Amino acid sequence: MFISSSVLAMNNNFPLNAKDAAPGSNEGTASMGFGQISDDKFLQLQIGTELSFGKIGMGLLLPLNLRIIDNEPKSENDYLGVIRHEDWDEARDYLRIFRYVRYGQKREPVYVVVGDLLNGKIGHGTIINRYQNNLDLDIFNLGFIGDVNTPYGGVETLFNDITDPNLIAVRGYVKPYSFIDKNSLFAKISTGLSVITDKDAPKALQIDPASPLPDLDQRSKYIVASKDNVTAIGIDTEWELLTTDFIQLIPYIDYNTFSDAGWGTHI
Repeated sequence: MFISSSVLAMNNNFPLNAKDAAPGSNEGTASMGFGQISDDKFLQLQIGTELSFGKIGMGLLLPLNLRIIDNEPKSENDYLGVIRHEDWDEARDYLRIFRYVRYGQKREPVYVVVGDLLNGKIGHGTIINRYQNNLDLDIFNLGFIGDVNTPYGGVETLFNDITDPNLIAVRGYVKPYSFIDKNSLFAKISTGLSVITDKDAPKALQIDPASPLPDLDQRSKYIVASKDNVTAIGIDTEWELLTTDFIQLIPYIDYNTFSDAGWGTHI
């Protein structure tokens, strides 16, 4: 984990995710940190930019982990002798340079994000909220968010990786009164159904018989002994009383169940 960094930006409001990028804004950042990955010490450099042209946005990022202290076992594969090989040893790793491409914003008629998901959300966020699909330094997942919203209903989708998804989330909703009068305040009432599945959710960790602690692999990550398919299902109702660029007033009720493990109500 990198414990310190400094940021130089072209302005004072560098966005943390695609949704935060203001329409028409073009911003950049550079950061530097020092930390440890496995047994080695690294200098981390990140140079990125957020570009926005109307509804279209793009994030570019060049992350470099420079090995400055190489402890045993020694690394022999680093590029140029210092650039961490594991960051760039698969073709898909180079996609991380094109951090994400975005069209629209959440709750607009069409909202699409492809690439790095830093703020994934389904519905009111009572099952999935602020989801990130790229926490593993060695693997880049090409995530996907796709929403379609109409006066009569819509659908929200989220995939952690469109090439080989483990996490799949879908929410469909309908606005019944819109079929009577789509301009009525009651046409803002909607009812939705969410289904979220993790096909490879860790069920148990491999435990070292000689100690109560879980086993670690060569990258100091927990070794998963078994996985299982875990599914959450939610039913929700909301009334979108007010939505502007500055405020949202949306009373809602969510009822969620989680693979026979329990249930919860959120108001």
